[in-house]
Amino acid sequence: MEPRFITHIKEGSLYHAVEIIRSGAEEQLFFTSIQKKKNALDIVEKCDDLSLETLSEKVKKNTPLFVIINTPDVLTKLIPSVKGDDLAVLNSAFPNIKTADIYYEWVACGKNNLVSVCRREHADAILKKMRDMNISVAGFSLGISRITPILSLIASETVVLPSTRLTLHNNAIETIEKEEEYVPETYDVDSLLIEGGYLSGFSAVLSAIMKNALTRSNFSDLNTTLLSDVHNTRFFSFFLKFGLGILLALMLTNFFFFNHYYTKGEMLQETVTIKSADKDQMLKLRTKVEEKQKRIDAILASSSSKSTFYMDEIATALPASILLKEMEYQPLEKQINPEKEVLVRYNVIKISGVSKDNTDFSAWLERMETWNWTAAVKIQDYHHNAASAAAFTIWITIKNEQ
Repeated sequence: MEPRFITHIKEGSLYHAVEIIRSGAEEQLFFTSIQKKKNALDIVEKCDDLSLETLSEKVKKNTPLFVIINTPDVLTKLIPSVKGDDLAVLNSAFPNIKTADIYYEWVACGKNNLVSVCRREHADAILKKMRDMNISVAGFSLGISRITPILSLIASETVVLPSTRLTLHNNAIETIEKEEEYVPETYDVDSLLIEGGYLSGFSAVLSAIMKNALTRSNFSDLNTTLLSDVHNTRFFSFFLKFGLGILLALMLTNFFFFNHYYTKGEMLQETVTIKSADKDQMLKLRTKVEEKQKRIDAILASSSSKSTFYMDEIATALPASILLKEMEYQPLEKQINPEKEVLVRYNVIKISGVSKDNTDFSAWLERMETWNWTAAVKIQDYHHNAASAAAFTIWITIKNEQ
Protein backbone atom coordinates (compact mmCIF):
# COMPACT_ATOMS: atom_id res chain seq x y z
CA MET A 1 0.00 0.00 0.00
CA GLU A 2 1.35 3.40 -0.94
CA PRO A 3 2.21 5.90 1.83
CA ARG A 4 -0.44 8.59 2.16
CA PHE A 5 1.89 11.44 1.21
CA ILE A 6 2.84 9.66 -2.06
CA THR A 7 -0.85 9.26 -2.91
CA HIS A 8 -1.40 12.93 -2.11
CA ILE A 9 1.45 13.96 -4.44
CA LYS A 10 0.13 11.73 -7.24
CA GLU A 11 -3.55 12.61 -6.95
CA GLY A 12 -3.84 15.68 -4.71
CA SER A 13 -7.01 16.42 -2.79
CA LEU A 14 -9.02 18.07 -5.58
CA TYR A 15 -10.77 16.14 -8.37
CA HIS A 16 -12.84 17.20 -11.37
CA ALA A 17 -15.55 15.31 -13.17
CA VAL A 18 -17.57 16.24 -16.25
CA GLU A 19 -20.49 14.45 -17.90
CA ILE A 20 -21.02 15.27 -21.56
CA ILE A 21 -24.56 14.94 -22.87
CA ARG A 22 -26.32 16.36 -25.92
CA SER A 23 -29.58 18.21 -25.97
CA GLY A 24 -30.69 18.52 -29.57
CA ALA A 25 -27.70 19.69 -31.59
CA GLU A 26 -25.91 21.27 -28.64
CA GLU A 27 -23.66 19.56 -26.15
CA GLN A 28 -24.16 20.25 -22.47
CA LEU A 29 -21.55 19.66 -19.79
CA PHE A 30 -22.22 19.00 -16.11
CA PHE A 31 -18.98 19.95 -14.37
CA THR A 32 -18.19 19.39 -10.70
CA SER A 33 -15.14 19.87 -8.44
CA ILE A 34 -14.83 17.53 -5.48
CA GLN A 35 -12.53 18.13 -2.51
CA LYS A 36 -11.24 15.26 -0.41
CA LYS A 37 -11.04 16.17 3.28
CA LYS A 38 -9.77 13.39 5.50
CA ASN A 39 -12.34 10.61 5.02
CA ALA A 40 -15.07 12.75 3.46
CA LEU A 41 -15.84 14.26 0.06
CA ASP A 42 -17.31 17.69 -0.51
CA ILE A 43 -18.55 19.30 -3.72
CA VAL A 44 -16.82 22.70 -3.87
CA GLU A 45 -18.01 23.80 -7.31
CA LYS A 46 -20.51 22.78 -9.96
CA CYS A 47 -21.91 24.27 -13.15
CA ASP A 48 -23.87 23.15 -16.23
CA ASP A 49 -23.34 26.06 -18.63
CA LEU A 50 -20.00 24.96 -20.09
CA SER A 51 -18.97 23.66 -23.51
CA LEU A 52 -15.90 21.70 -24.53
CA GLU A 53 -14.35 24.96 -25.71
CA THR A 54 -14.77 26.65 -22.31
CA LEU A 55 -14.09 23.63 -20.11
CA SER A 56 -10.41 24.56 -19.69
CA GLU A 57 -11.50 27.73 -17.86
CA LYS A 58 -12.75 25.59 -14.98
CA VAL A 59 -10.23 22.77 -14.89
CA LYS A 60 -7.25 23.52 -12.68
CA LYS A 61 -3.81 22.60 -14.00
CA ASN A 62 -2.62 19.07 -13.16
CA THR A 63 -5.92 18.25 -11.44
CA PRO A 64 -7.36 14.83 -12.40
CA LEU A 65 -10.47 15.07 -14.58
CA PHE A 66 -12.81 12.10 -15.04
CA VAL A 67 -14.93 12.27 -18.19
CA ILE A 68 -18.33 10.60 -18.62
CA ILE A 69 -19.39 10.44 -22.28
CA ASN A 70 -23.18 10.16 -22.41
CA THR A 71 -24.05 11.65 -25.80
CA PRO A 72 -26.52 10.10 -28.26
CA ASP A 73 -23.49 8.39 -29.85
CA VAL A 74 -23.35 6.20 -26.74
CA LEU A 75 -25.85 3.33 -26.77
CA THR A 76 -26.86 1.85 -23.43
CA LYS A 77 -28.90 -1.31 -22.76
CA LEU A 78 -30.02 -3.08 -19.62
CA ILE A 79 -30.06 -6.84 -20.25
CA PRO A 80 -30.51 -9.90 -18.05
CA SER A 81 -27.27 -11.20 -16.63
CA VAL A 82 -25.33 -13.41 -19.01
CA LYS A 83 -22.72 -15.92 -17.99
CA GLY A 84 -19.44 -15.77 -19.84
CA ASP A 85 -16.75 -13.30 -20.76
CA ASP A 86 -16.98 -9.67 -21.96
CA LEU A 87 -17.73 -10.71 -25.53
CA ALA A 88 -20.61 -12.90 -24.42
CA VAL A 89 -22.15 -9.99 -22.50
CA LEU A 90 -21.51 -7.59 -25.40
CA ASN A 91 -22.99 -9.90 -28.06
CA SER A 92 -26.05 -10.51 -25.88
CA ALA A 93 -26.70 -6.74 -25.78
CA PHE A 94 -25.56 -5.85 -29.32
CA PRO A 95 -25.41 -8.93 -31.58
CA ASN A 96 -22.88 -9.01 -34.42
CA ILE A 97 -21.17 -5.77 -33.31
CA LYS A 98 -17.55 -5.28 -34.41
CA THR A 99 -15.43 -4.83 -31.29
CA ALA A 100 -12.51 -3.40 -33.30
CA ASP A 101 -14.51 -0.25 -34.07
CA ILE A 102 -16.06 0.40 -30.69
CA TYR A 103 -15.38 1.04 -27.02
CA TYR A 104 -17.60 -0.92 -24.66
CA GLU A 105 -18.17 -0.87 -20.91
CA TRP A 106 -20.48 -2.99 -18.80
CA VAL A 107 -21.26 -3.54 -15.14
CA ALA A 108 -23.27 -6.13 -13.24
CA CYS A 109 -26.30 -4.51 -11.63
CA GLY A 110 -28.35 -6.94 -9.54
CA LYS A 111 -29.92 -9.48 -11.89
CA ASN A 112 -29.05 -7.38 -14.92
CA ASN A 113 -26.04 -6.18 -16.85
CA LEU A 114 -25.76 -2.53 -17.86
CA VAL A 115 -23.90 -2.33 -21.21
CA SER A 116 -22.77 0.83 -23.05
CA VAL A 117 -20.97 1.14 -26.40
CA CYS A 118 -19.81 3.94 -28.72
CA ARG A 119 -17.57 4.31 -31.75
CA ARG A 120 -13.89 4.70 -30.92
CA GLU A 121 -13.52 7.76 -33.15
CA HIS A 122 -16.19 9.62 -31.16
CA ALA A 123 -14.55 9.08 -27.76
CA ASP A 124 -11.04 9.62 -29.18
CA ALA A 125 -12.09 12.95 -30.70
CA ILE A 126 -13.35 14.18 -27.32
CA LEU A 127 -10.17 13.05 -25.53
CA LYS A 128 -7.95 14.64 -28.21
CA LYS A 129 -9.81 17.94 -27.93
CA MET A 130 -9.25 17.96 -24.19
CA ARG A 131 -5.60 16.98 -24.60
CA ASP A 132 -5.11 19.85 -27.06
CA MET A 133 -6.46 22.20 -24.36
CA ASN A 134 -3.87 20.80 -21.86
CA ILE A 135 -6.59 19.24 -19.73
CA SER A 136 -5.37 16.35 -17.57
CA VAL A 137 -7.86 13.56 -18.33
CA ALA A 138 -7.41 10.80 -15.75
CA GLY A 139 -9.95 8.43 -17.28
CA PHE A 140 -13.32 8.18 -19.05
CA SER A 141 -16.42 6.04 -19.00
CA LEU A 142 -19.49 5.48 -21.15
CA GLY A 143 -23.14 6.16 -20.43
CA ILE A 144 -24.26 5.71 -16.83
CA SER A 145 -22.02 2.76 -16.02
CA ARG A 146 -20.14 4.55 -13.22
CA ILE A 147 -23.26 5.47 -11.24
CA THR A 148 -23.78 1.98 -9.82
CA PRO A 149 -21.40 2.31 -6.78
CA ILE A 150 -23.58 5.00 -5.12
CA LEU A 151 -27.01 3.49 -5.82
CA SER A 152 -26.96 1.77 -2.43
CA LEU A 153 -26.53 5.20 -0.79
CA ILE A 154 -29.65 6.69 -2.40
CA ALA A 155 -32.93 6.15 -0.58
CA SER A 156 -35.13 7.09 -3.55
CA GLU A 157 -36.56 4.40 -5.84
CA THR A 158 -36.33 6.71 -8.85
CA VAL A 159 -33.25 8.63 -9.99
CA VAL A 160 -33.58 11.26 -12.71
CA LEU A 161 -30.41 11.95 -14.68
CA PRO A 162 -30.00 14.58 -17.47
CA SER A 163 -31.06 12.16 -20.20
CA THR A 164 -32.20 9.07 -18.34
CA ARG A 165 -34.70 8.01 -15.68
CA LEU A 166 -33.72 5.04 -13.55
CA THR A 167 -36.03 2.85 -11.52
CA LEU A 168 -34.28 1.12 -8.63
CA HIS A 169 -35.09 -2.07 -6.78
CA ASN A 170 -32.92 -3.45 -3.99
CA ASN A 171 -30.23 -0.83 -4.78
CA ALA A 172 -29.99 -2.02 -8.37
CA ILE A 173 -31.27 -0.65 -11.68
CA GLU A 174 -34.49 -2.33 -12.69
CA THR A 175 -35.50 -0.19 -15.68
CA ILE A 176 -34.05 2.58 -17.86
CA GLU A 177 -36.17 5.17 -19.60
CA LYS A 178 -35.21 8.03 -21.87
CA GLU A 179 -35.76 11.42 -20.21
CA GLU A 180 -36.89 14.02 -22.74
CA GLU A 181 -36.94 17.04 -20.48
CA TYR A 182 -34.58 17.08 -17.55
CA VAL A 183 -35.94 18.60 -14.33
CA PRO A 184 -33.18 18.73 -11.68
CA GLU A 185 -33.80 16.77 -8.51
CA THR A 186 -31.58 16.60 -5.43
CA TYR A 187 -30.64 13.33 -3.75
CA ASP A 188 -29.25 12.57 -0.32
CA VAL A 189 -26.08 10.53 -0.85
CA ASP A 190 -24.80 9.58 2.58
CA SER A 191 -25.78 13.02 4.01
CA LEU A 192 -24.39 14.85 0.97
CA LEU A 193 -27.02 16.57 -1.20
CA ILE A 194 -26.28 16.11 -4.92
CA GLU A 195 -28.35 17.07 -7.96
CA GLY A 196 -29.03 14.29 -10.45
CA GLY A 197 -26.89 15.90 -13.15
CA TYR A 198 -23.76 15.49 -11.00
CA LEU A 199 -24.37 11.98 -9.64
CA SER A 200 -22.36 10.19 -12.37
CA GLY A 201 -19.38 12.54 -11.99
CA PHE A 202 -19.40 12.21 -8.20
CA SER A 203 -19.63 8.43 -8.41
CA ALA A 204 -16.74 8.31 -10.93
CA VAL A 205 -14.52 10.32 -8.57
CA LEU A 206 -15.56 8.17 -5.60
CA SER A 207 -14.69 5.00 -7.53
CA ALA A 208 -11.28 6.45 -8.50
CA ILE A 209 -10.49 7.42 -4.90
CA MET A 210 -11.68 4.09 -3.47
CA LYS A 211 -10.05 2.24 -6.39
CA ASN A 212 -13.06 -0.08 -6.59
CA ALA A 213 -14.30 0.44 -10.16
CA LEU A 214 -16.87 -2.28 -10.82
CA THR A 215 -17.09 -1.84 -14.58
CA ARG A 216 -15.31 -3.88 -17.23
CA SER A 217 -14.29 -2.47 -20.60
CA ASN A 218 -11.92 -2.79 -23.54
CA PHE A 219 -10.33 0.60 -22.77
CA SER A 220 -9.13 -0.14 -19.22
CA ASP A 221 -5.50 -0.07 -20.44
CA LEU A 222 -6.10 3.35 -21.98
CA ASN A 223 -7.55 4.59 -18.69
CA THR A 224 -4.54 3.20 -16.84
CA THR A 225 -2.24 5.09 -19.21
CA LEU A 226 -4.23 8.32 -18.83
CA LEU A 227 -4.15 8.08 -15.04
CA SER A 228 -0.45 7.25 -15.06
CA ASP A 229 0.26 10.30 -17.24
CA VAL A 230 -1.59 12.52 -14.76
CA HIS A 231 0.34 11.03 -11.85
CA ASN A 232 3.66 11.45 -13.64
CA THR A 233 2.86 15.05 -14.56
CA ARG A 234 1.94 15.84 -10.97
CA PHE A 235 5.07 14.10 -9.71
CA PHE A 236 7.25 16.05 -12.11
CA SER A 237 5.52 19.34 -11.27
CA PHE A 238 5.78 18.71 -7.52
CA PHE A 239 9.44 17.72 -7.53
CA LEU A 240 10.28 20.51 -9.95
CA LYS A 241 8.73 23.03 -7.56
CA PHE A 242 10.25 21.21 -4.61
CA GLY A 243 13.66 21.17 -6.27
CA LEU A 244 13.40 24.83 -7.20
CA GLY A 245 12.32 25.60 -3.64
CA ILE A 246 15.29 23.68 -2.22
CA LEU A 247 17.61 25.38 -4.72
CA LEU A 248 16.19 28.78 -3.81
CA ALA A 249 16.54 27.99 -0.10
CA LEU A 250 20.14 26.88 -0.63
CA MET A 251 20.86 30.01 -2.66
CA LEU A 252 19.31 32.22 0.03
CA THR A 253 21.21 30.36 2.75
CA ASN A 254 24.39 30.66 0.72
CA PHE A 255 23.67 34.37 0.15
CA PHE A 256 23.13 35.02 3.86
CA PHE A 257 26.29 33.10 4.79
CA PHE A 258 28.21 34.83 2.01
CA ASN A 259 26.89 38.23 3.04
CA HIS A 260 27.70 37.52 6.69
CA TYR A 261 31.24 36.35 6.02
CA TYR A 262 31.77 38.95 3.31
CA THR A 263 30.83 41.69 5.77
CA LYS A 264 33.00 40.08 8.39
CA GLY A 265 35.81 39.79 5.85
CA GLU A 266 35.40 43.46 4.94
CA MET A 267 35.64 44.38 8.61
CA LEU A 268 38.70 42.19 9.03
CA GLN A 269 40.22 43.70 5.89
CA GLU A 270 39.63 47.19 7.27
CA THR A 271 41.18 46.09 10.56
CA VAL A 272 44.16 44.61 8.72
CA THR A 273 44.52 47.82 6.70
CA ILE A 274 44.43 49.94 9.84
CA LYS A 275 46.84 47.63 11.63
CA SER A 276 49.07 47.57 8.55
CA ALA A 277 49.10 51.37 8.53
CA ASP A 278 49.83 51.35 12.27
CA LYS A 279 52.56 48.82 11.68
CA ASP A 280 54.11 50.96 8.93
CA GLN A 281 53.98 53.97 11.21
CA MET A 282 55.50 51.97 14.03
CA LEU A 283 58.25 50.72 11.73
CA LYS A 284 59.00 54.29 10.66
CA LEU A 285 59.08 55.42 14.29
CA ARG A 286 61.23 52.46 15.16
CA THR A 287 63.63 53.33 12.35
CA LYS A 288 63.85 56.91 13.61
CA VAL A 289 64.37 55.70 17.18
CA GLU A 290 67.08 53.30 16.04
CA GLU A 291 68.83 56.05 14.10
CA LYS A 292 68.68 58.35 17.12
CA GLN A 293 69.81 55.52 19.33
CA LYS A 294 72.79 54.92 17.06
CA ARG A 295 73.69 58.59 17.26
CA ILE A 296 73.34 58.58 21.02
CA ASP A 297 75.38 55.39 21.24
CA ALA A 298 78.00 56.98 19.03
CA ILE A 299 78.05 60.08 21.21
CA LEU A 300 78.17 58.02 24.37
CA ALA A 301 80.85 55.76 22.96
CA SER A 302 82.90 58.73 21.92
CA SER A 303 82.30 60.41 25.25
CA SER A 304 83.20 57.34 27.25
CA SER A 305 86.40 56.79 25.27
CA LYS A 306 87.93 60.30 25.20
CA SER A 307 85.83 62.74 27.18
CA THR A 308 87.44 61.71 30.47
CA PHE A 309 90.92 62.25 28.97
CA TYR A 310 90.03 65.72 27.69
CA MET A 311 88.43 66.76 30.97
CA ASP A 312 91.45 65.54 32.96
CA GLU A 313 93.88 67.49 30.72
CA ILE A 314 91.80 70.64 31.06
CA ALA A 315 91.43 70.26 34.83
CA THR A 316 95.17 69.55 35.30
CA ALA A 317 96.16 72.69 33.43
CA LEU A 318 93.57 74.86 35.23
CA PRO A 319 95.15 77.75 37.25
CA ALA A 320 93.96 78.34 40.80
CA SER A 321 92.64 81.78 39.82
CA ILE A 322 90.06 80.26 37.44
CA LEU A 323 86.80 78.76 38.68
CA LEU A 324 84.90 76.52 36.21
CA LYS A 325 81.09 76.66 36.23
CA GLU A 326 80.22 74.34 33.29
CA MET A 327 82.04 72.06 30.92
CA GLU A 328 80.12 70.31 28.04
CA TYR A 329 81.50 67.75 25.66
CA GLN A 330 79.78 67.97 22.24
CA PRO A 331 77.13 70.49 23.38
CA LEU A 332 73.68 70.83 21.77
CA GLU A 333 73.27 73.19 18.83
CA LYS A 334 69.74 74.11 19.99
CA GLN A 335 67.38 73.18 22.70
CA ILE A 336 65.72 69.77 22.25
CA ASN A 337 62.45 69.86 20.24
CA PRO A 338 60.34 66.65 20.24
CA GLU A 339 59.31 67.36 16.63
CA LYS A 340 62.83 67.90 15.31
CA GLU A 341 66.09 66.03 15.13
CA VAL A 342 68.56 66.48 17.99
CA LEU A 343 71.58 68.46 16.74
CA VAL A 344 74.97 68.52 18.54
CA ARG A 345 78.25 70.20 17.83
CA TYR A 346 80.63 67.36 17.24
CA ASN A 347 84.39 67.67 18.12
CA VAL A 348 83.72 70.62 20.44
CA ILE A 349 84.13 71.23 24.19
CA LYS A 350 82.30 74.19 25.72
CA ILE A 351 83.79 75.63 28.91
CA SER A 352 82.24 78.40 31.06
CA GLY A 353 83.56 79.92 34.25
CA VAL A 354 85.03 82.94 36.10
CA SER A 355 88.67 84.21 36.00
CA LYS A 356 90.26 86.41 38.69
CA ASP A 357 93.60 86.84 36.93
CA ASN A 358 93.91 87.86 33.27
CA THR A 359 97.53 86.69 33.06
CA ASP A 360 96.68 83.20 34.34
CA PHE A 361 93.70 83.07 31.94
CA SER A 362 95.88 83.90 28.92
CA ALA A 363 98.57 81.41 29.95
CA TRP A 364 95.91 78.71 30.38
CA LEU A 365 94.57 79.33 26.87
CA GLU A 366 98.05 79.24 25.36
CA ARG A 367 98.83 75.97 27.07
CA MET A 368 95.60 74.33 25.77
CA GLU A 369 96.49 75.44 22.23
CA THR A 370 99.74 73.47 22.45
CA TRP A 371 98.01 70.16 23.04
CA ASN A 372 98.14 67.79 20.08
CA TRP A 373 94.41 67.02 20.25
CA THR A 374 93.25 70.64 20.08
CA ALA A 375 92.58 72.23 16.71
CA ALA A 376 91.53 75.65 18.00
CA VAL A 377 90.72 77.51 21.21
CA LYS A 378 88.32 80.42 20.79
CA ILE A 379 86.96 82.87 23.30
CA GLN A 380 83.18 83.01 22.79
CA ASP A 381 82.53 85.48 25.61
CA TYR A 382 84.61 87.40 28.10
CA HIS A 383 83.30 90.21 30.32
CA HIS A 384 83.89 91.56 33.80
CA ASN A 385 81.27 90.92 36.43
CA ALA A 386 83.12 92.79 39.13
CA ALA A 387 86.34 94.71 39.61
CA SER A 388 88.34 91.58 40.31
CA ALA A 389 86.54 88.87 38.19
CA ALA A 390 85.53 88.22 34.59
CA ALA A 391 83.03 85.66 33.23
CA PHE A 392 84.07 83.72 30.17
CA THR A 393 82.93 81.12 27.66
CA ILE A 394 85.41 79.34 25.37
CA TRP A 395 85.07 76.73 22.64
CA ILE A 396 87.76 74.06 22.11
CA THR A 397 87.77 72.33 18.73
CA ILE A 398 89.16 68.79 18.82
CA LYS A 399 91.28 67.17 16.12
CA ASN A 400 90.59 63.81 14.47
CA GLU A 401 87.27 63.22 16.33
CA GLN A 402 84.73 60.93 14.54
